[in-house]
Amino acid sequence: MKHVQWYPGHMTKARRKIKELLNKVDAVIEVRDARIPISSTNPDIAEIMAGKPQIIALNKADLADKAVNNKWLEYFAQKEQLALLISCKQGHVSKKDKQVIQQYASSYVRKSKITGKPMRVPRLLVVGIPNVGKSSLINALAGRKAARIGAKPGLTRGQQLINISGYFQILDTPGVLWPKIEDRLAGLKLAATGAISDVGFSLDDIVEFIGSKLHAFGVIETDTADHLTALAQSRGFLLAGNKLDIERAKKVLAVEFRNGKYGRFSLEMPPSGENNG
Repeated sequence: MKHVQWYPGHMTKARRKIKELLNKVDAVIEVRDARIPISSTNPDIAEIMAGKPQIIALNKADLADKAVNNKWLEYFAQKEQLALLISCKQGHVSKKDKQVIQQYASSYVRKSKITGKPMRVPRLLVVGIPNVGKSSLINALAGRKAARIGAKPGLTRGQQLINISGYFQILDTPGVLWPKIEDRLAGLKLAATGAISDVGFSLDDIVEFIGSKLHAFGVIETDTADHLTALAQSRGFLLAGNKLDIERAKKVLAVEFRNGKYGRFSLEMPPSGENNG
């Protein structure tokens, strides 16, 4: 399989919905997986955003290599694109990052002719592909005491604004995008990190990819098949007749890799002639 054709037909409807939401906000936070910042975005994002100011939130930064995270920040800075490292698993976003978001988005809010200051706090929309942490980011920004405002001009029924401690407001309807999986490797990265599950790959495909990466990273010394056998033996994964349950071992390997059990790994480097495989 050289190419993966996975681009849901309802993406057209989703794009239209996002464009409607964009009219109600000043800026956008696009959430990506810090382990795969290229594969976890939609290549048509610039066209979809239609020039709307954008902040890139590299979520799950705690699962990615620290040094590579910093290289990604440098890469985006060189492109004059604001990017932040976020770990929503911790349940909060730092005050510093909130201030950065506020300062950036405020510059796009209408200013008072008298004071020259923004006439209100900025409003933002969170977008991203499935399972990169859009809702988790909203919750982490808001904290447990999320104050949903609602009933604001321009908002339809069911849409609400979440007040982020006076810094800014988030439209609590995340915009869902889908990646255009234009090659097999991108699809495997998405499947391995758990971004989307149905990308035309079997569990065997995904586990073999993960195993090859763990071997390349020096985490396992054997090939994938031998590691699965050892994993099943060490965990006591048995079927009837004391036969090793290799299928269970495959599922566990995939889940534990996605959750950082094997360590912090980045599957993509910033484009600069390096191999992003």
